[in-house]
Amino acid sequence: MIRLRYSTSLLMFFIGILTLPGCEFYPQDEYEEQYVVEAYLTAGETIDDVLLSTTAPFEEEYKFEDFAVSGAEIAIFELNDEGNRARTIPMVDQGNGVYKAGMDVTARPLHDYELEVITPEHDTLRAFTTVPDTFSVARVVRDETVFQSDEQIEVDLTLSKYPGRQNIYIFSTLALDTENYPMTPLYDTEDEEDREIAKQIRSNIVTEGNYDINDDKTITLTYPWLAVAWFGPNRVTVYAIDDNTYDFFRSQDIQLGGNTQAPGQIENVITHIEGGTGLFGASAGASFDFYVRMPEGF
Repeated sequence: MIRLRYSTSLLMFFIGILTLPGCEFYPQDEYEEQYVVEAYLTAGETIDDVLLSTTAPFEEEYKFEDFAVSGAEIAIFELNDEGNRARTIPMVDQGNGVYKAGMDVTARPLHDYELEVITPEHDTLRAFTTVPDTFSVARVVRDETVFQSDEQIEVDLTLSKYPGRQNIYIFSTLALDTENYPMTPLYDTEDEEDREIAKQIRSNIVTEGNYDINDDKTITLTYPWLAVAWFGPNRVTVYAIDDNTYDFFRSQDIQLGGNTQAPGQIENVITHIEGGTGLFGASAGASFDFYVRMPEGF
């Protein structure tokens, strides 16, 4: 799973996506280094770290620590209703490509933010996002079931808001006990690296329009089996995501397959970073636990 908050795994995975055959970002014989920025805002939570690095040539393995960039000037600005900078959150250089907020500030739901990065070479990267509205788990309709049975895990959520469109969600599943429970058949492997990665799985994008609004103004989401990698106890976080995260993940999913486009027709990963690449995303989240039983005879 790729976490919605800062994670070097996202940067490593992202760099790999940029160099896949069929992508036009960096032709192998025309490679041009670009800055990569990763930053997340989560509604109601403190401003998280910003990561800054550069892309790697196709023939080199990307490791964040090898391509991390220090010495930049980074700030996040909260914007007012007119789109002007109303508050400045300076990001302090930690010396390893990680920049921490210089003040304790929480991301406000339904507010606009701007990220500005001035690199050591005085290039400027800029991005904008709107933080989704907060929401909560109203009730867990079903929190225990048999894997791949007709009785799927279901949860009722209060409604979030996002300016100008319906809500868009993704699920993050964290396996809570991988020592005492096996993997599900969809993910079962003996490879230790793959097993570690599968401890946290991201679902495909889910749109609110696919579900009915209940009489009590909640929405019932059915949890997809494809996002369950381990039997036993699991924890799900449902994220309402901003446009930047939505565009990044939907274009990334196309790059990974599951489409009918020819390789030359596959769109590039969409990043919305002016002057560079990466992701400045925002989300609101709510969590619940559930239990997956093994089928008879498994």
